[in-house]
Amino acid sequence: MPLSRKKILSFLQTHRCLLLLVVLLLALLFEPLALGNRAVEMVFVGIIGLIFIFGPYWVTQSTAVLVITVVWLTVLALSRFVEYVLEWPDVYVALLTIGMVMDLLVISSLLIYLVNARFVTRDHIFGSLLAYFLLAIFFAQSFNALHGINPESFDFGKLEHATRTQKLDIFLYFSLTTITTSSYGDVLPATPFARRICALEACIGVLYVAVFIGHIIGMHNDRRAQSQSL
Repeated sequence: MPLSRKKILSFLQTHRCLLLLVVLLLALLFEPLALGNRAVEMVFVGIIGLIFIFGPYWVTQSTAVLVITVVWLTVLALSRFVEYVLEWPDVYVALLTIGMVMDLLVISSLLIYLVNARFVTRDHIFGSLLAYFLLAIFFAQSFNALHGINPESFDFGKLEHATRTQKLDIFLYFSLTTITTSSYGDVLPATPFARRICALEACIGVLYVAVFIGHIIGMHNDRRAQSQSL
């Protein structure tokens, strides 16, 4: 029994990014099933929030990162309370904007950890994929904040009558299709600033895969080649 626990702990330690990536993808995949049920919605929001909070700290083991992510959780909780209970749009947008800044700090800490890795493992590759999906979530929040500031920023087409909660899901869908440059045209940016943000996300998505993930995979392959030559 002690041996099996040791193996489990070892697996968790060496596959941290993979586990976080799997949990995040499952949460994103099944979150639409909770639309309309606020209690279940908050569970999925909590899961994604925990990934943002403890994920980067678990990976980087940095106390500064933990402080940043705890502040992020506080802002997230306040924004959800304002949205669902108080219904103060201006305050909600302000809190959402602060949360976006915290998102960037969390994502930046994860990217710095990956770049500074002396020995790149397969888990670092999964970590780069994790950061990719976190970037998509960040842009989804950016679109949501932009829509809160100017409701004419996006053309929802047949989805125009969607509720606020449904539009949060639509923005996530739109962000994922934009960052992968596979947008289907059912949601469109309708103002110059919204179009610039969408174009920026598409550029970042392409360059991130080609440059950053390619660099991480290259470092991993170099390490494997060196270990095999010894």
